[in-house]
Amino acid sequence: AAEFLQSWTPSCLIVEDELPDIAGLELIDQIRKRGLTAPAVLMTNSVDAETREQAKGQGTILVDSLDPKKLIAVVRAALDGGAGEDGSSGS
Repeated sequence: AAEFLQSWTPSCLIVEDELPDIAGLELIDQIRKRGLTAPAVLMTNSVDAETREQAKGQGTILVDSLDPKKLIAVVRAALDGGAGEDGSSGS
């Protein structure tokens, strides 16, 4: 995914937390180190204190629901520069 972003700049990242080869927050961190500043939304099944703190440090919004309506609301909020529907944000 990180290599793909060298040729394309998204408006918003939507990343699953549990990827086969890398953790979602780690992928977002690698992408940030390459200079991409687009908002990021991390989809996760469990939001523990450590994950919330790491996401906050990256400016990543967490969403702990796969409800399409909630995800759309969170992505819209991310694009508007605000917090997610649940209030979690790194900003």
